[in-house]
Amino acid sequence: MEIRTLLALFALLPVFSLHAAEPAAPAKMGAYYGARTTEYPAWFKDSFLNLKEDIDEARRNGKRVILMFTQNGCPYCSALVERNLS
Repeated sequence: MEIRTLLALFALLPVFSLHAAEPAAPAKMGAYYGARTTEYPAWFKDSFLNLKEDIDEARRNGKRVILMFTQNGCPYCSALVERNLS
């Protein structure tokens, strides 16, 4: 190699080493655009998924049962609850 090429490589070495030494930014796992916390209406019931007991309780109270699966932070789930079920 020529001397000029070697000097150019040595001149760029600190730039590459500084870039490699930068700590990586922490990745946001599980976050996505528009994430929202869902506020459930008071009539929602947290259940241990003993469906037979829940159905019997609803029948005694003259109510119906809906089984709903959601994901924390899901903007679509939040919109469904806030717009359609509140």
